Amino acid sequence: MDAFAGIVGQQKAVSFLQTVLQQGSPVHAYLFVGPPGIGKTRAATAFACSLLEAGAAAGGRTWERENHPDLFVAGKTSSKVSITEVRRLEEWLAYHPYLSSYRVALFPGAHLLSMEAANALLKTLEEPPAYAVIVLISDEADVLPTVRSRCQEVKFNPLPVPLLEQTLLQEGTDLVRAGLAARLARGSLKRARLFADFPELGESLFHGRDFLLEMARGGELILLRKAQELEKDEIKRVLFFSIMEVLLRDIAVYHETKDQRMLVFPENMNLATKLPVKVERVKRVLQEMSGLLVLLGRNINPLLINLNILFQIRRAVKEE
Repeated sequence: MDAFAGIVGQQKAVSFLQTVLQQGSPVHAYLFVGPPGIGKTRAATAFACSLLEAGAAAGGRTWERENHPDLFVAGKTSSKVSITEVRRLEEWLAYHPYLSSYRVALFPGAHLLSMEAANALLKTLEEPPAYAVIVLISDEADVLPTVRSRCQEVKFNPLPVPLLEQTLLQEGTDLVRAGLAARLARGSLKRARLFADFPELGESLFHGRDFLLEMARGGELILLRKAQELEKDEIKRVLFFSIMEVLLRDIAVYHETKDQRMLVFPENMNLATKLPVKVERVKRVLQEMSGLLVLLGRNINPLLINLNILFQIRRAVKEE
C-alpha cells in the first residue's frame, strides 16, 4: 500500500519523498512548508512512518502508526511548540533507536516556534545524532532563517480549483456545492471539505455581498456585532473571511481590468459596480488581512483580531 495515498495534488513533493525513501539516505532535517490544509502533516507522518519501517529490524512491524518508540511528535499536549518541548526532544535524541535505524521527530506548527525555542532547536539541527531525522512542518515561509538554512525544504502548493472540485465530487458532494466550496477554499482541501459540509454555504456568499455593502454605508456598531458573532463559531469565521477575501479580490480585479471573465465569481461584477473603490487601497487591505488572519490562526485574541480585520475591510470599501 502506498504510504502517500490520499495526499491530493502534491505529486512533486511526494515524488521527492519517495525518492529519498528508495535511496535510503535521508538528510538530518527537512522543512515541509506551504499553506494550511494541503497535506503537509499527512505527508510528513507518512514519510516518518515509512522511514521507520524501512529501517526496522527483522521480524516485521510491531507497532501502530504514529505510536512507534522511535517517533517523536512535538505539541501533543499543547497547541504551541515551546522551548520545553525542544528540551524534551534533546533528551529523547540522546537515546539510540529502539526498533529502527532512525529516530524521527515531527514538529507540526514550526511557524509557531518562539525565538527562544527556535534558537534551542538550532543547536540540535547543527549537531544532530547520526540516526536523527527532524521534520519541521510550517504554514508560513518565514521560519527563522538560520533554522531554515539547515533544512532540506519540501514545498507544498495550494491546490487548483478544478482539482479541489473534482476531489469533492468524488467524495460525494453535489456539483453546485463542490464548485462553490472549491472557489472559496483558497487552495486548501481541508478548507474546501469544511465549506462543503457547511449547511448554509450558498446563503453565506449572498449574505457576504450584502454585508460588504452594509459596511460601506453603515456605522461601526455592525462591525462589533459581526466580530462577536464570528468569535463563537470557528468554521463560520473561516468561511466568512474567505468570502470577504474573494469578494475584495474580485472587486479590485474588475476595477482594474473591466473583464468579468477574470473574476472568481462573475456575478461579483454587480457588486464591484456598486462599490467605486480605490484599487491600490483594496490591495493594501488584502495584504494586511493576510497578516491578521495568520494571527487569528494562532488564537491570539480572536475577538480583537476579528474586529481589526473588519475595520480593515471597511476601510477598503467605505464611501468617502
